[in-house]
Amino acid sequence: MGSIVVLDELTINQIAAGEVIERPANVVKELIENSIDAGATSVSVEIENGGITYIRITDNGKGIAPDDIELAFERHATSKIRKAEDLVKVTTMGFRGEALASIAAISKVELITRTKENDVGMKIIVEGGNIISKEECGAPLGTTIIIRELFFNTPVRYKFLKKDFTEGGYIETAVERIALIHSEISFKLTNNKKEVLTTNGNGKMEDVVYNVFGRDIASNLVNVNYEYEGIRVVGVVGKPEIARSNRSNQMFYVNGRFIKDKTLSAATEEAYRTMIPHGKFGFCILNILISPELVDVNVHPAKLEVRFSDEGKIFKAVHYAIKNTILGVDLVRGETPEEVVEEKKNEVTEKEVKRTLFDIFKGRQNNKSSVKEEPLEENEYIIEVKENTENDGESIIKKLNTETEKTVVKPFAEEVEISNPEVIEELRVTDVEKEKEEPKIQTFYDKDFEEKPPIPDYKLIGVAFNTYIILQLEDDIYILDQHAAHERVLYEKVKQNFYRDGGKESQMLLLPDILEVPKRDMHMIREHIDLFRQAGFELEEFGENTIKINGVPVICYEMDTKDLFMDILDGIDLNNRTSKQDIEEKFISTVACKAAVKANMELSEREIRGLLDQLMLLENPFTCPHGRPTAIRITKYEIEKKFGRK
Repeated sequence: MGSIVVLDELTINQIAAGEVIERPANVVKELIENSIDAGATSVSVEIENGGITYIRITDNGKGIAPDDIELAFERHATSKIRKAEDLVKVTTMGFRGEALASIAAISKVELITRTKENDVGMKIIVEGGNIISKEECGAPLGTTIIIRELFFNTPVRYKFLKKDFTEGGYIETAVERIALIHSEISFKLTNNKKEVLTTNGNGKMEDVVYNVFGRDIASNLVNVNYEYEGIRVVGVVGKPEIARSNRSNQMFYVNGRFIKDKTLSAATEEAYRTMIPHGKFGFCILNILISPELVDVNVHPAKLEVRFSDEGKIFKAVHYAIKNTILGVDLVRGETPEEVVEEKKNEVTEKEVKRTLFDIFKGRQNNKSSVKEEPLEENEYIIEVKENTENDGESIIKKLNTETEKTVVKPFAEEVEISNPEVIEELRVTDVEKEKEEPKIQTFYDKDFEEKPPIPDYKLIGVAFNTYIILQLEDDIYILDQHAAHERVLYEKVKQNFYRDGGKESQMLLLPDILEVPKRDMHMIREHIDLFRQAGFELEEFGENTIKINGVPVICYEMDTKDLFMDILDGIDLNNRTSKQDIEEKFISTVACKAAVKANMELSEREIRGLLDQLMLLENPFTCPHGRPTAIRITKYEIEKKFGRK
């Protein structure tokens, strides 16, 4: 007897459901798309426990006719197409007829609907693909679907779901993507009785962007409306200053359907290539309006992939749309030069205040603060701190008001002489002699070793291209990448602080940084806040989508806090599906990378030697945290062989 059998209908439906419904977010997406196809102008989504136990979607669309209500739960039952030829001209969001059947096969569904032709509605209950009951009921125009106990009969799939918090975040992302492109529809999302997203359906994408991403991003967008050989590209693109370290803020749609496509990503990257730094990705929300006959949407069960008949034309349309739009905008502030000069004259930013106070406490007066420069001998300047009557009455400021301190600054890498050392000592700032001896590059071995291990004798030869340090060690020549080397040193420092028991090394900010972040990023911050605190960040929520940074790791104090923080978030987002250990490693390496000296950054000999001394104390100084080598070695034998001496 043969071993091949025909599977029963329930098993077939559960297998098919696995292709369409991977998590609660897929359920929400499919049902909202049905609401859009039904002509709804208002859609309400309610979820509990990340959508695993409860999802309710209500719309004011045209509803389902009583004769169709049972048929709607059959596989491949749809009102969108009639024959295969219709697939080449599909304009609706759904067309496969699989969503309701797949959802009903793995959950408990209650559907209430009424059309305008009927005075009463219909209610049907389906569990595990089986119809339990069907009856008339009172109902408003439109459809309400309630999904309970998702995956109740497929425990294997249920085990792969993440925490309720994470699954709820996926649902929010799905609703946001649809709301952004359908600004003419009013959306409301409620998570565990808390309203997390509301749009007014006024047809203005910028209002939805404001609700989803916040004021900072919404104020740096430019509208796109571009046509190229019959392909129209509409939406918004971001100015270079809001570029991020990943593509999470790049959303593409084809005829209103969200998709993921490498051609569109490549076109966007190329358009931004000369405007933003390498490794950054521009913000964009673009809808490609194209004839349905030129694109195949029947590629993937989840409808996230499409095939274009002419990818080259699509590439050019998106590329030119972004580039022409950005180039047509004045990326510099729009005031006249006179207005800018006058404003800058009176402008004192929080960053400047923080920087100035920090410099005072470090014993280095900032040349932006009431300073007068007088030329002395060649390459030598005297900086005089002028009297300032506007400061408060604290002793350190009074001392600066009553005494004039003159500082002679020698050319770079030479010693610094400061007169009136009593002033510096009284201000309790860093001792000048200590400043001479210690490099500016962060050190840590003084605290971590009672006795410093011996450092091998080496001869510093020089630096090539302000990036590569060349030294001789015994009979070998080493060429070090200064960024990779410093990154390795800081990685070990941050890692040691991260896993240290007790208090973390953190530098409190004189003026805390207040950051407004998109909802999705706020979820990541809440989920991974322990990572930030372990690394030395002092954070607290400061509103619905606002974070207050009170302190940062010591090595990051002089960095741009916002850029550092957002880059770290991007790194977490990219590794969110990996193990906890991988996320921690990526987190630590990102902090180290952002704090390290960069290529083409000129270092003094003192700083170079400080870096080399620290690097040679490490157990593994040979690679940076990303796996790139910190140094390459050329032996004396290899050199002599090149010159024909061997």
